[in-house]
Amino acid sequence: MIALVRYGIGLGLFQDVDTIEDGRHRALALVSTIVSSFMLLEIDGKIKMHVVVRDFAIHVACREKAEHIMKAGVISSLHKLEELYIGTAFTRWAVEGEDNSRNNVSLSELKSLSQLTGLCLSVPNADMIPDDLRFEKLIRDLDRDGFDQLKSLELHFCHEMKYLLDKIDGAPRVPAPFCNLEELTLCCLANFSEICRGQLPNESFSNLRSVNLSFCAQLRLLFPPSLVQRLVYLRRLELHYCSNLEEILAMDGKEQIGKSLSTSTNLQNLTDVTFCECDRLRNIFSLTIARGLVQLKQLYIRRCAMVETVVEDEKGEETVLSIDKIVFPHLYDIHLEKLDSLVSSQVVMLSNVHYWKNC
Repeated sequence: MIALVRYGIGLGLFQDVDTIEDGRHRALALVSTIVSSFMLLEIDGKIKMHVVVRDFAIHVACREKAEHIMKAGVISSLHKLEELYIGTAFTRWAVEGEDNSRNNVSLSELKSLSQLTGLCLSVPNADMIPDDLRFEKLIRDLDRDGFDQLKSLELHFCHEMKYLLDKIDGAPRVPAPFCNLEELTLCCLANFSEICRGQLPNESFSNLRSVNLSFCAQLRLLFPPSLVQRLVYLRRLELHYCSNLEEILAMDGKEQIGKSLSTSTNLQNLTDVTFCECDRLRNIFSLTIARGLVQLKQLYIRRCAMVETVVEDEKGEETVLSIDKIVFPHLYDIHLEKLDSLVSSQVVMLSNVHYWKNC
């Protein structure tokens, strides 16, 4: 809500609003109107974007390449600016010394922002960055000790990145990188193939609460064996448009192609699962894992063309326990849509569960 108020006032979207408090009231009123039109959803006291709207926005962001122009002199005139968040909304920075007929702004204008404490930019070419660009109030270098206090990490449009961590190719030795990371979001990473290449250090990613990946076309395995047993705190798992994803978990280095969640991991805190257009995924849960999902509340599976079962029966001794005994005590919403290969959902229907199926 704070971001909506900031953008609404900064872009002049709120007419006759003179104070932050008035802006907050106006933002709340607008959000209420959008919720009533079902483009936003109110769930558990939180406002969330409808999954269809979100998927469309992500699709447009990754496919469309709209051109934007920012006039020279705009940034340098904001002498008292303390925070500047542009992100990927503008990337056509002018390079000093080159003829620029569009008269775009250059990064050298940032030198005028002596009060700047927060900065978010997308710079596609290092030549755009002036050699003498310095910010006394910003952290100049990345944390070389493994981001041990980092809680949330988002990476967007890093098309050349293959791994989040590389423990093989001469990477610096860090005891436990990302040991306190709780939220991981990766979007539009065209060549991303693994979270970690090589043996993952102890304690890394051991506090993950939320994992959200979208448009990672080269990813085939999400969680390597070294990470499987560290997912005890995981609550939310979302995968969108990962077209080559075949496995969610792998155990002891054994290939389990087409099997999503293996049988000897601990996911008792998982509450929300969403898979959308992961075309090579065949099964969602193993029978053993399904019985352990005691906190599962929402399950959304949409347009996964090869999914055959939601709960996969297991061969051997496990078949003695009837698959019909699966009960998710906190489950209240199941959404299965356009699963062309679905044979059986194998989910017990409870009286308090909202079940929607269109396959």
